Amino acid sequence: MILCKSLAAVLASGCVTVVKPSEYTPLTTLKLAQIFTEAGCRLACSTSCSALARLPAKMLAEHPDINKLVLTGAPEAGRIAGGAAAKVFAHQTLELGGKRR
Repeated sequence: MILCKSLAAVLASGCVTVVKPSEYTPLTTLKLAQIFTEAGCRLACSTSCSALARLPAKMLAEHPDINKLVLTGAPEAGRIAGGAAAKVFAHQTLELGGKRR
């Protein structure tokens, strides 16, 4: 549901998006990507464990062509990606720490 809420504006504006599914619930995001592909709309989507995803996420967030970063995840992910996006003055929307373990 969180992905759909964020994707609507991105797709309506014609912007490019990269989605990294949660390692805990990846199937719904992958199914959504499949539905988009079948409809003729591409959604970049890949799975990986969070430890391996840190470097590519940081590299994407600090890319000079990034204008907006939207992240839902753990506070540590927000520190890494948010700090990287701040280097290029990208606008940010971060939803962090919603779950307690």
